[in-house]
Amino acid sequence: MTEEKNNHNAVAFGRYLRSLRKRRGLSYEILAKRSGLAEDTIRGLERGDCKPDFATLRKLAGGLNMKMSALFTEFELGERERLRELTELLAGRSSRELQFAVKLLRFAFAELEAAREDDEDDEDDTTGS
Repeated sequence: MTEEKNNHNAVAFGRYLRSLRKRRGLSYEILAKRSGLAEDTIRGLERGDCKPDFATLRKLAGGLNMKMSALFTEFELGERERLRELTELLAGRSSRELQFAVKLLRFAFAELEAAREDDEDDEDDTTGS
């Protein structure tokens, strides 16, 4: 269970990192230059494949022009806000509506995962791997 939670946290942090990078209009290349990290490291972090150490997090925060405390606070609050929003959306729904919502979410997540895998395959094709 702990490994599963760690993987979930890595993926969630990766989504958050991608969102931060895009909101700031940064490409992988620009963030890599600003942070002193390799583009592949940033991609791995965004996919949730890498678990960053303290030095990596410090470089990442610097590249995003953020304090480390702000990086973590925004991540934690963002996760709670999304969970709260989902809870509010589901509150007071009938059992049938909840079952439909679960089916819909499972379908959507499967489609997103397939699209992500396609994107990764396309990246591998362009890099010659």
